[in-house]
Amino acid sequence: MSDISISKAGQYDIPCKLGEGLCVRGKNACWVDIDSNRVFCSNGSSVTTYLLTSKPSVIYNFNDLKIELGTDSGLVCFDRAKELETNCLGFPSRSLEVDVSEYRSNDGGDCGQHRLLGFMHRNDPENFAGSVYSVSGQQHRLLDSNISIPNTFISLSSTETLVSDSITGEIWCFKLDDSGSLKSKNLWASLDKVAPDGGCMVDDFVLIAIWDAAEIAVFTREGELVQKIPVPVLRPTNCKFDDISSQLWVTSATTGLTPNQLAEYPDSGKTMVFNLRMS
Repeated sequence: MSDISISKAGQYDIPCKLGEGLCVRGKNACWVDIDSNRVFCSNGSSVTTYLLTSKPSVIYNFNDLKIELGTDSGLVCFDRAKELETNCLGFPSRSLEVDVSEYRSNDGGDCGQHRLLGFMHRNDPENFAGSVYSVSGQQHRLLDSNISIPNTFISLSSTETLVSDSITGEIWCFKLDDSGSLKSKNLWASLDKVAPDGGCMVDDFVLIAIWDAAEIAVFTREGELVQKIPVPVLRPTNCKFDDISSQLWVTSATTGLTPNQLAEYPDSGKTMVFNLRMS
């Protein structure tokens, strides 16, 4: 078992109430503030901020021209020059069995050729279940309608992805068939009294940000918890690895924190970059 250590390399002092949706491409990165409908794009030296009309929760991909996002309007392409949002892949939220006045998107990811998007109840996710969809070309399929707050969305292979429920602490392995339909759903790990959020793969390890625990949990591919990495924010929301520079990016949130918690974790809401080492 390798031991993973991190040391801070930098941070972006742009406060986010609910930073999320992190996507890293080498020295470039994009993330969102769900609460304010803002998207941030860093090129390594400066950050550009965009305001969306829809509420973003996850960034799938980006380049200098466009950003591909999951929002409460479905899958959206954002033209960076025109600052214009359009539905892409024929997947607006109105085509779903989702009442977008009551539900919003919450995290997502890619599994092989299939794009996944989760939805959660805006006000009472503990009592109203959310859902997870897959999108393949012009087709969408409901994978799960019994999940409170879908999160994590880490692809283990072209057919398997991890999806957690942040309320129950359960992390599931979804296996998809060629069409993008759910073939099986098996419990991969279960966490007690903490909420798994977004994460990534680093070599053969799965790293998941743990909300309200000020840590990144490290698992084997088989779901064994082997390490906890402290981070200087109480509510880390996502982490993504830049394997070119061996750096780990982490987004975080301030929403719901008390004045005492903010004083104890003053970096809360910032997006941080850490050098990562394995020994």
